[in-house]
Formats: sequence, C-alpha cells, structure tokens
Amino acid sequence: MNSSELKDKRLSNRFSYKTAAPYTIGSKHGKGSVVNLSQDGMLFTTKDSLNVGEKINIDFQFRHGRNKMNLNGKVVRIAPDGVGIKFLWL
Repeated sequence: MNSSELKDKRLSNRFSYKTAAPYTIGSKHGKGSVVNLSQDGMLFTTKDSLNVGEKINIDFQFRHGRNKMNLNGKVVRIAPDGVGIKFLWL
C-alpha cells in the first residue's frame, strides 16, 4: 500500500510529533517513541517486537503539558517506519 492509498483510508489528518513514551502490553513493559499523531491513532516506534491485534497502553505527555494521558490502543499495522496504533476510545 503506498502513502496516498494509506492517507485515503485515514479518518483524520496526522501531524508530526516526536516524543518518548513508555508502553504496556499485558504484563510486558517497554519504551518507544511517538512519530506522529491524529485523533484516531499514532505511528509508534520501538525496538521491541509487537504483533498486530495486541492491545497496548501508552503513557503520553505533550512536551509542554502538565498532565499525562493514558492512551489505549490496538496494534493495527507493522511497517518498516513503525507500528500503526489505532486508539480505542470508550
């Protein structure tokens, strides 16, 4: 799938925002980095191996923000540039 086809499938625009973010999958803890964000998901990188379908919890804080956000998501795509995470909103 090329980048224009992927953009057509996205429900909202993404913006570049790079920051470190720890994550949890079940009892497994790790570190990664946010590459970009939208209201529906993010591109995330980590040296750890993640699998499509895994539910992930990411602790995220904007660099100048005071409050941490606890983002719940699902791994929906694995690509050379990172892991696609779709947010699971309640």
